[in-house]
Amino acid sequence: MSQPGNRLTYGNVVFERQLTLRLAIPGDERALRQLADLDSQPHLHGRTLMAEVDGEPVAALDLDRGAVVANPFVPTADVASLLSHVSRNLSST
Repeated sequence: MSQPGNRLTYGNVVFERQLTLRLAIPGDERALRQLADLDSQPHLHGRTLMAEVDGEPVAALDLDRGAVVANPFVPTADVASLLSHVSRNLSST
């Protein structure tokens, strides 16, 4: 895997953006509330897995309830699916 400029390459696949999945920390509460409000969904509480694209939160998943919130103004269907997949893998370990 290499990173020429802003591009991330893996084999023949080139990624123009950086996707980060991480556990939310207390400092993420505002971003989580904003995502929930944008998505017209209840706020997430407890253990939460977040997805960021280029450092901007775009989706989050409540690890205890499975609820997902996402920014409806950016394409997040694949990101939400990935969050669910990672959540299932975390719970099976």
